[in-house]
Amino acid sequence: MKENKKRGAPKGHPVLKNPIAITVIITLSLLIVFGAAAGIVTAVRNARSLVSYEGVRIEKSAAAYLATTYKSAFVARHAAVDDPVFWEAEYEKGVTWGDLLEAETAQYIREVAAAAYLFDRYSSLTADERKSIKASAEDIVYNYYGSLDKKAFNRDAAQMGFDYDGLVDGLTLIYKFEEAKSRIYGRGGQVLSGVGYGAECEKYYSTFVYARLLFIRTDYEYVTDENGKFEVDKDGNLVTRPLTDEEKEQRAADAEEIRAAISALESGESGQMSTEFFNSMLKKYSFDEYTETGYFFSTVADSNGVPYADATKVFAEGGGDVILNRLTDMEVNTYSELDTDFGTCFVYRGELGNGLYGSSTYEYFFSDFYADAANYLYLNTLVELSKSVTVKEKYFTEVDIVALPYNSSFKLRGGFIAP
Repeated sequence: MKENKKRGAPKGHPVLKNPIAITVIITLSLLIVFGAAAGIVTAVRNARSLVSYEGVRIEKSAAAYLATTYKSAFVARHAAVDDPVFWEAEYEKGVTWGDLLEAETAQYIREVAAAAYLFDRYSSLTADERKSIKASAEDIVYNYYGSLDKKAFNRDAAQMGFDYDGLVDGLTLIYKFEEAKSRIYGRGGQVLSGVGYGAECEKYYSTFVYARLLFIRTDYEYVTDENGKFEVDKDGNLVTRPLTDEEKEQRAADAEEIRAAISALESGESGQMSTEFFNSMLKKYSFDEYTETGYFFSTVADSNGVPYADATKVFAEGGGDVILNRLTDMEVNTYSELDTDFGTCFVYRGELGNGLYGSSTYEYFFSDFYADAANYLYLNTLVELSKSVTVKEKYFTEVDIVALPYNSSFKLRGGFIAP
């Protein structure tokens, strides 16, 4: 901002003698001038912005930076080929890969705008954070050219629709997107562990399923010592032994009895499949530390398809995904059978119970509960708020994400940014 210079009164203009009057007039003049200037700036920003929400404005350059960066993640996630032939190919039901990319990118930018609003609502950038964002932008340029050559950067980045200012704005928006969650819920979601957040915790807890899993292995069994602990070989792998013919026959007979009990229950005969019967089979075949307590599985996943709760990885080798998918489709208090890599698994989906994420008995399944809950609540909030984010029609013409190169590793090669 230019420094204001003192000026005397123009010739022929009366000089006010009352200092109070002078102060009032100067103040009113400043308010009028700055008010008008602010109005002009706001009008210009509104005209330039392609995306807006509650005071957050994203102009073309920043939108292009966000879009090309998202395109990089999309290409990596789908092993896509950045070629017109690929983008015009059908994804499903008349929707092309290009259509999918465009829709996902626009939604991502909506959520970034919503996140920036949340950040600004609950917090503000500190001087150190602003310096850090600026330093990040400068480092990117310096790494390209060995100097802070913004002119060269603007020339090359123009092919992707943004410039240095768009880079800074984009990095600022991304920082707010990543930080807003912590400003609301605290690092690791610790705010949710306090008094008064039970309703929020229950929203995430309600996405879990509770299960009892009865494993009947048909070809091998794990070797245990006299204390019931699994034996491990020198490489850290569990030791197994093949089943005898007699054991195989017994297991086949028990599995058939369980199937009959499930069938009878589904026909309205509750006597055969009793809790005692199922527990007796669990005790006979499924021995681990969670056989009696049962298991808790998260049914929601992050943007990469990885369930939030670590407990869903318990049976990754034995068909964990299959088990989780079956549980998600089951009604409470019902049984089901499915085949896994190791044999047969009989699944019971039970009542979830109240607030068990706070019990030490089930600590393993909820070790990251509050962090996962914060992530779940935050992303759901962004999705909800994004419905009210305005994306102007000209965004889709000025930020043609299919045509723009994508911004993956931030390395300039041959005059353009490429992987």
